Amino acid sequence: MKLRTPSNSPPSEPIPATLNNNRRSFQVTTITPVYGGGITAGEPDAEMPVRASTIRGQLRFWWRLLNRQRFSNPQNQFEAERDIWGGMSDKQDRSSKVQIRITSWSGGAPRRFQRAQEVGIPPYAIAVALTGRDNNEVLTTGLNFTLMIRCPDTLWGGVEETLRWWASFGGLGARTRRGLGALQIAGLTTVSTVEEASSKGCRLILKGSFPQAHQAWKTAIEALQTFRQGEGFARRPRGPGATVPGRSHWPEPDSIRDITRDHRVKADGTSFAPVHPARIAFPRAYFGLPILFHFKNIKRDNPPNERRDLHFDPRDTTLVPAGEGIERMASPLILKPLALSDGQYAACALTLPTEHLNRLALVLRRGDTPLQTFPAGNWWPTGAAGARAKAADIRPMQDRDATDPLTAFLDYFEKGR
Repeated sequence: MKLRTPSNSPPSEPIPATLNNNRRSFQVTTITPVYGGGITAGEPDAEMPVRASTIRGQLRFWWRLLNRQRFSNPQNQFEAERDIWGGMSDKQDRSSKVQIRITSWSGGAPRRFQRAQEVGIPPYAIAVALTGRDNNEVLTTGLNFTLMIRCPDTLWGGVEETLRWWASFGGLGARTRRGLGALQIAGLTTVSTVEEASSKGCRLILKGSFPQAHQAWKTAIEALQTFRQGEGFARRPRGPGATVPGRSHWPEPDSIRDITRDHRVKADGTSFAPVHPARIAFPRAYFGLPILFHFKNIKRDNPPNERRDLHFDPRDTTLVPAGEGIERMASPLILKPLALSDGQYAACALTLPTEHLNRLALVLRRGDTPLQTFPAGNWWPTGAAGARAKAADIRPMQDRDATDPLTAFLDYFEKGR
């Protein structure tokens, strides 16, 4: 990561205490386990599980999202953001006008686990994060702390809105967009209307009313798992004696077979040659990157007497954003339990604005070797007519009047079919 050179100018003057006369105190409780958030990636910090700097960074992200429509010039937005939340510039560094303090934390005991179910995590919410790790740790549900915020009166309206969105759709630690580290803040109204979400360029679907947060969370995560990989829905049912479901109804596997010119041929002559009508396309990039593609046939390096295939599917490949040093793209989809005003919880699906995806180029790699680069619009059509034509050939997206997989998923999430 490229670091900025600090400015030689002196920092701005401290904010006079008389201007920060708006002081608020909130009781915060985690309603799902916290994964990560400590000094070491993927591990929480039991000694200091919550940091004021981390929460300020989270609030800053949500302020930027909520206020992006106010500014026609990105530089003007940057200056307004820096004026409130602080930061460096070539002219003068500024202190944050929003002061945050964390006190009185308790609960949320650290617990090591090998399988996500052991600590109440739906496996699909965290499976990618656990790849290659033998032992993991979370802070269990029920971490409590006091969040104290102090800012000028003139800023409180925007800070409160930002706090509500963070409490509703953000969280603590890693994998918050898949529901880890979800929060409930006493006395703070959550964002729970389609109209409020839509006013900020987001789309919100709430489903069900559950007495426990875990039930709502499980419902949301399992919907995504079924939509992306569910047997009989996103993949063909497994045949007699098979240990895994059949071929995917999504076009990515056959797209990779086509690009690499590799496909499995079984000893009995059964061929897995690419046939998907929507290839070449990578629609599931909409759900976040990178994506590792792994074909579950017998490896090429097995002894000859164990080889049951005449030819093999492609070796592991990875789909990432194109561009030097760019490896990830955060998912625009947030799934989590949302606390309701009646003490119940809803399964929540929120999509953030996705205009940037129309400008995104992708590259398919095998290890560090690029296999093919896809300019914007080549991995998924940017025009409505072309996107609908592709969607008509992809079973999970069919008959949903959707031009992208996120819209199709929201329709599935709402209808349950």
